[in-house]
This record gives sequence, structure tokens and C-alpha cells, in this order.
Amino acid sequence: ELHIYTMGSKEYANAVVKLFDPDGKYFSDRILSRDDVSIKNYEISKKDLKRILPNDDSMVVVIDDRIDVWEYSPNLI
Repeated sequence: ELHIYTMGSKEYANAVVKLFDPDGKYFSDRILSRDDVSIKNYEISKKDLKRILPNDDSMVVVIDDRIDVWEYSPNLI
């Protein structure tokens, strides 16, 4: 199951997803952005898997072009 987790806006995330998943086959509505209530109270310059997966992230692979926005994640590529 694939998810998008971005500190960009929901509008930005939806526009990017339309480029590489126009039919919603891979991500569907599993897009989390800075506009979502579940992450609004966090610092927007840092990402942390505990925000979205507080119990277990052992089966997660994070692919990101910026490692500096992650506090720490052994799952990060």
C-alpha cells in the first residue's frame, strides 16, 4: 500500500500525484499533507513517521529527496 506524506499543501500534493498516478491506482486518497488536521500541530519543517504510524513503522520504506527534513528514520532512502 502506497501513501504520500508531504509537508507541502494538499493542492500541491494532488497536482504532483496526478502526474505519476493519474488514475489513482497506486495512491488513491492516501495523501497526507500539511493541511491535514492530524499533522497540523507539528513543526512543518521536519517529518516523523510517528505522526502517521505511531505504533509500528517496521514495514515502511521512505523515499524522499531530502534527508535533512527527517528527525531520524532507519527506513529512509
